[in-house]
Amino acid sequence: MERNYKKVVAEAERVMLVDKAAADANAGDIQAATAAKAGEEARLKTLRDACKRAAFDGIRERLISDEAQKIEDDKKIKAAADKNKAEREFKTASEAGSNCAIPTSGDVKTRPVCKEGLCCGAAQRLLRDGTKLTVETCQLLDAKTYDYYPPIAAGATSAPAAEKWRFQCIAGAQKLVAAATAALAASYMMA
Repeated sequence: MERNYKKVVAEAERVMLVDKAAADANAGDIQAATAAKAGEEARLKTLRDACKRAAFDGIRERLISDEAQKIEDDKKIKAAADKNKAEREFKTASEAGSNCAIPTSGDVKTRPVCKEGLCCGAAQRLLRDGTKLTVETCQLLDAKTYDYYPPIAAGATSAPAAEKWRFQCIAGAQKLVAAATAALAASYMMA
């Protein structure tokens, strides 16, 4: 039995030596793999940092470009809005292109008189939904069309093109104003 015991101990010592040699060999492989892993992690970190910097630089450049574009667009929007406002404004009283609609506010409920050679007329357009748009303005007696400038959309960088509307002198508008003025003068004289 003692012999078997010595044999088992000897075998165990031999296996331990083989295992120790294998463990030592594996330890070297493990250290090499650990060093390679650390190198790959460092390389990965370097690449990740470079990628973050490139993305940040790209975003920063995009923000700067977008801000410059916004400033440029704001200038275009303001210029287009100013142009549209100027085109849409009526001219001064009684000139061609001035407003001759009966005022809706105040005490005076008479139509303004257009200058000689002009008539007060209505420029009209029917929309698809049946709505009738009308602009009453002083125009030349032989005018058949009126250039209507539609309002500019919010944020638009260019004003919409003028639309040609049918124009027609309001029959007797000038005569009615003259007759109303004469009647008023006559009633004043009688009083």
